[in-house]
Amino acid sequence: MAFCLHKPPFQWKLPDIMHRVLEIALDIFWLAVIIGGGGWVLWRSLKKSEDPALNAFKLIFSVVLTGGEILFARKMIANLHEGDMGSNFPCTFFLVTSIAACCVVLGLIWTPQVTAFLLSPLTNIMDGGTEEPDKKPFYSVAHTQRKKGDYPKAIAEIRK
Repeated sequence: MAFCLHKPPFQWKLPDIMHRVLEIALDIFWLAVIIGGGGWVLWRSLKKSEDPALNAFKLIFSVVLTGGEILFARKMIANLHEGDMGSNFPCTFFLVTSIAACCVVLGLIWTPQVTAFLLSPLTNIMDGGTEEPDKKPFYSVAHTQRKKGDYPKAIAEIRK
């Protein structure tokens, strides 16, 4: 018996309700993954930051600003009229201007964190990053003590 590729005499069809249930379940799964992953990234970034309170304030301010901008944009888009370019100009002008202002404010707020995130691998190569420097004696202090004739202090300085 030879294997052939043809349409089977029947096809498995799930009822439309099953498709909708599967779609809802997948949406909930991906939403949980995004919220969980985003929360984990935020938690780690807050723990590693120099000033967690400032970053938390920036985050809350950014969420409020972005949420307000989305609500404003939805209201402005609802006021647009189809086909009439002249009456749409004020709404579109205010919409574009407010989005640009929102982006400028967010850019001013988050520029230090974004540049540190992007450039820290490069600068860590040059200066060692956040690693503590190796403890080693300051020979210049010991050398000065030796020149003064205070040999015990010079030896103690080297042994620190």
